Amino acid sequence: MKASAVKDFIEIFALKPDVFGAQSSIDKDHFIDCIENVKVDLTKFEAAAPMMIAMMAITPKDDDDEKRAVLAALNQNRNLDAYIYENLPEEKEFYVIESKFWD
Repeated sequence: MKASAVKDFIEIFALKPDVFGAQSSIDKDHFIDCIENVKVDLTKFEAAAPMMIAMMAITPKDDDDEKRAVLAALNQNRNLDAYIYENLPEEKEFYVIESKFWD
């Protein structure tokens, strides 16, 4: 997780700012170790689950979870072209391919 994602998680769950240490990014195992030691209201995970799946590259359990994760990562923007033009640097090229093709 990037530092911005960690900061967002801390704000969403009203945690102490140093709960994950002073690292600029953390991996999934460190994240899990840290939150196991903190009393977190896990009901908030239900609303945050799609974004967490997207941010941590967790394999969704089904197609609906995957769709919710993609939409969360795109800030609920259903138009991929518009999202790319609004959020990605103009000088870079990006390609979207299916994971089955990549695998």
